[in-house]
Amino acid sequence: MTMCEGVIEQRITVRATAGQVWALVSVPGWFLSSHPAAPAVQKIDERLTLVHDGRVGLRVIRTLELIPPSYVAFRWEVPGESSLTPTLIQFWVTEQSAGTVLLKVRESGFTAQSGEVDEDLRTLEDNEKGWMGALEGVRRYFE
Repeated sequence: MTMCEGVIEQRITVRATAGQVWALVSVPGWFLSSHPAAPAVQKIDERLTLVHDGRVGLRVIRTLELIPPSYVAFRWEVPGESSLTPTLIQFWVTEQSAGTVLLKVRESGFTAQSGEVDEDLRTLEDNEKGWMGALEGVRRYFE
């Protein structure tokens, strides 16, 4: 894990195939739901998706790039919060051995989110904890 220069990087090994993990992580907003396979999503168009979760509210997720079954990139935004720069969220799915996959997440773009250093650091720390939980949720889902 790293949390420097406004970047969070985490990884986890999962007992599943690359195709199984890809089917989960390529869904916009899967990481917002308390259960990884159950986000409430509504497609707006080919690239934009509305995701609603009772815990975090409404988010707009833009799919930037899909390279099945190994890479996906999203940007997320908070409706009505034009002062926030949307962060970039990237996932890499790498088959390590038969039935084992390395899932890596990188979220970047936290610098100068609010203009307040302490608040930006809290947001970064909260998101780091959130990614730990999301990745553990993926592991539990497949095991």
